Amino acid sequence: AFALGSVSIDITERKRAEKMLRESEQKLKTLTNTFLKFIDDPLKNIQILVEAVGSLLDSDCAAYNRLIEVDGNKVLKTLAIWQEPPDFVREDDPIGHICTDIITDNNDDIVILKDLDKSEYAKTDPNVQKYNLKQYCGAVVRLNNEPVASFCVLYTENREMSDIDKDIIKILTKSASIEEQRLYSYQQIKESEQKFKSIFESIPDLYFLIDKDTNILEFNGREESLYGPSEKLISNKLKELIPKNVADLHYIAIKKTLLTKQPQIIEYEFPIQDIIRHFEARHLYFSENQVAVFIREITARKKTEQNLKESEEKYRQLFENSPNAIVLTNPEGIIIDMNSATEKTFGFG
Repeated sequence: AFALGSVSIDITERKRAEKMLRESEQKLKTLTNTFLKFIDDPLKNIQILVEAVGSLLDSDCAAYNRLIEVDGNKVLKTLAIWQEPPDFVREDDPIGHICTDIITDNNDDIVILKDLDKSEYAKTDPNVQKYNLKQYCGAVVRLNNEPVASFCVLYTENREMSDIDKDIIKILTKSASIEEQRLYSYQQIKESEQKFKSIFESIPDLYFLIDKDTNILEFNGREESLYGPSEKLISNKLKELIPKNVADLHYIAIKKTLLTKQPQIIEYEFPIQDIIRHFEARHLYFSENQVAVFIREITARKKTEQNLKESEEKYRQLFENSPNAIVLTNPEGIIIDMNSATEKTFGFG
């Protein structure tokens, strides 16, 4: 005869562990897909991060709030939000808001606040009562190591935040900081470009961006200083637009600028509307195959120099041909020049 028996094994913990593992794997996959959605727009990427944290942490709302300045006043502005509640105010006085305190406190740790309806924020943060908020979980976002924004999830019921939940917030908050840095860099580049453009537009005469083969890529300046019509400039070569001798001077200067990365200056003249006009061209290294050329008309300067030279020659002739002895001295009384009459009168020479 045989006796049959059974043994019961409690696998609840194993099943719980398996479930947590599956959830962790799914969250990791979602995180990976989040970063794959990134584009070249930092603000849109921040929106992607906010949507990800809201979904991953099963929150009632997720938001990215930044302290900005408007007309000299501080404003708390929501730059990105997930599951935006009705009648939500995206720009508000920052005083009393939870996010404002998170930013100004600049704490390294994730901040979890429960029972918001029983806290001081029920009185100071208008969103707590308006949307029946119970729990806040968020972290500070930094730019150049300075606190600038908060990255948070919000709940209408208290809930426990697992270590995985906290890690997700940390990862996405750090990602938001990176996007803030990218946004800042883009703004700096844009400001630099605007300043560069303003400089170009303020140039009194001409600016060209020219490649190594003397093709004109960009142009800005006064048309009256041009040898020909401006509509023929872009994509044409210099030698097709100006006299060959001047084009050759530019070509040599461009080649030397690209080779040495040092500025090259040339001066030349040619007729415009039957009038001889003088120009100075400064060639500056712009990139591996491009040179920025700044051209100023120096006709007035050349005329002044010529008048001065002629005046000096007339003075020299009067000085030398005078029958009277003329001696020039410096403030210390030292003789620096004398005419021939002085030499004859006093026996010098």
